[in-house]
This record gives sequence, C-alpha cells and structure tokens, in this order.
Amino acid sequence: LLPILLIRVQRQVPPPSAITTMQPSSEEAEVVVDESLTVFMRTYQFNGGGEVGGDEERKRKSLVCWGHGLDSSMKNEDAEKLWNFWDKSSSFSEAAGPCRHSVTVARYMARGHIGSSAASTPDQCKWPQLGKDMLGFAAQMSAASHHPYDTVIFGGSSMGAASTIHAAVSLLQTSKKDALATPKLAGIMLVIPPTCYETRTKRGAALVNAASRSYDINAPRKPRSLFPGHKPAVVGHNIRPDSYKNVMEGVGVSDFPSRNVVKDVLKDVPTLVLSWDCEDSTHPVSTAKELETLLPHATIHIARNLQELQTWPERIVSFIINCVSEKKRLQGKI
Repeated sequence: LLPILLIRVQRQVPPPSAITTMQPSSEEAEVVVDESLTVFMRTYQFNGGGEVGGDEERKRKSLVCWGHGLDSSMKNEDAEKLWNFWDKSSSFSEAAGPCRHSVTVARYMARGHIGSSAASTPDQCKWPQLGKDMLGFAAQMSAASHHPYDTVIFGGSSMGAASTIHAAVSLLQTSKKDALATPKLAGIMLVIPPTCYETRTKRGAALVNAASRSYDINAPRKPRSLFPGHKPAVVGHNIRPDSYKNVMEGVGVSDFPSRNVVKDVLKDVPTLVLSWDCEDSTHPVSTAKELETLLPHATIHIARNLQELQTWPERIVSFIINCVSEKKRLQGKI
C-alpha cells in the first residue's frame, strides 16, 4: 500500500476536559489510495468516555467509510440533509451512553467526480472497482491511524450503496493474509440502494445512452421529488467533465454481485437498508425488498412520508453504535 498523503488539514479540537459523551472533531484532507486514485475526504471524530490524551489507547476504535451517489458529492449531501448522520453528535451521545469507544466517520469523493482523480476508462467506474476503491480507502485510513481501527463499517447512498456491497464482498472473499490491512467488517449501510438484477437492465441502458450526450457541469440539476412537505435543496452536477463518458458507461454496465454471492457472503454481516416509497424508479423499493429476501437478518426501513424520512440520521447512528459496541443487534423491520 502507498503511504497516505494528508494536506489542507482543518481541525476542530475537543476541549481538554473529560469527554463523557460523543464529542465531534473534524478534518479535511486528500488521501492517496493507490497510484491511480487520490480522493478528497472529510472525517468526523466522535470520542466516547475518558479524557483527551489520557485513556485513548484503551478505547475501541471504529471506522465508518461513506460513499456518495452518482453525480453527487459531499457538498450535495450536506445541502440535502437527508441522511446527514455525521452532523448528529447529540444522537451519537444518546445512542452511545457511557460506552468507551471512538468512531471516525470518513466521507470521500468517488473516482471520476470533482475532488477525486479522473476516470481514464469505464472499467475504473464499474461498481466492483468502486468497491475496491472504498476498500483501499479504508486500508489507507487504517494505515495512517496512530492506533489501528478495530472494526470498519461500510456505507453509502445510491452508487455509494452499490460500492458498499462490493467492498464488503471483496473484503470477505479476500484471504486473511491480504485482508490484514483492513479492519474487521462490523456492518454495512445501504441507503436508497439503486436498481439491481432485473430492474438494472433498463436503468443501465439509460446511463450508457447518456454517456454519448453532451455534459454541462454548470447546467441546472433537477431537484429530488420526494414527499409532500419536502423542500428540495438546490444542488449541482459533480462528475468531472473529463470523466463523464467513462463514469456513465462504467456505472451503466454495473450490477450487484450475484444473488448467491450476496446471500452467502453477507449472511452474517449486520446490515441496515433505508429505502423510500416515493415512485423513485432510480432507487426503487423493489431493491430493498430484494435485499430483504437475500439478507433476512437485515434491518429494513422503508420511508413512506416525510416524517419517516426524517428519522434516517438517527437510525443510522443507532445502527453504528449497535455495531461498534457489540450490543444485541436489531433485526427485521423497524
């Protein structure tokens, strides 16, 4: 693995008093994942009970790697505030209680998007490769940490959810020797998972066809149409102009791992699936139901109105704390 490169650091340091709740600090940096990929990332640090500089070595450390959707970005997700669990320090505190644990949430820009390296071929943007990018990002974050992480949780929205599935499968199918650079997988989070299997055919073809069209990164972007009462944020396009064709073609020919692989490899992995029922053909409820069939142990929530959608950040926080603190994990629908 190449050494990690951190620059443009902006850090907010917690006060030098005893931390009895999950207090946040954050930083921004660029990370060299491999020779072809450097990503811009932002981390959020939540430290459990203990004192700064005192008992840190005794705390369990967990890493949460989060990927955004196609043509989206960290900035877009911050503006939309649909699953912004990284802003919920009070929710982390409430869910964690007195647990002595440190959680680092690391968000990064996907290959071919603004803030990341260009995509030179469609293969670099296929979901399996994006999963490997997520895996490599986690390995570099762990290598750069003064005290290695005990566990990792992969998560993401839309394309980031697809990357998550592939990252988890790739990690669990990797030999123990090769997997040593990555912390133990503690769970996966799949938010508005995209089309897959039979429903992927039509969507994939549309993406491949779009690759041949002109792309204006400054053109207005159609806001999300969700539930009554929802006020969509104004967000922009975020695919690099020099990578648009490769990104769209690569994602367009991508799919989840086979049903048998998902069912067998992820059968023991704590899983959270958040979907919405608002006639979104790009992120249909059918994908959540497919995952429920393949992974009957998964925690599934389908939002059917704005009030249910607004519970997502807290649901994600609770899932993370359940995973990292090794509490009894909830199963089924919530």
